[in-house]
Amino acid sequence: MVCPYIFRRRVRRLRAHGIVLEGFIDVDPRKIGTSNQDGRVVAPEEAPGPEHGFVLAAVGSRGARELIAARLHALGYREGASFLAIA
Repeated sequence: MVCPYIFRRRVRRLRAHGIVLEGFIDVDPRKIGTSNQDGRVVAPEEAPGPEHGFVLAAVGSRGARELIAARLHALGYREGASFLAIA
């Protein structure tokens, strides 16, 4: 699991470089549907199509990376072109 402190630091760095974050994707049912100062959290299958943006999958939980990649592939995302797994 990504430490919340590390996660927030990554978000600040992205924003400092002008990257606009629309929200977050997570597989943890406790987080899905919540919002915080950084944006709304949705399930992978709720992500908009790849024509609407780029996804950075920053998950460290065992198996979560593969699960998110499989769901994004089903939505038409291509790793390296419309999403990257970075954790």
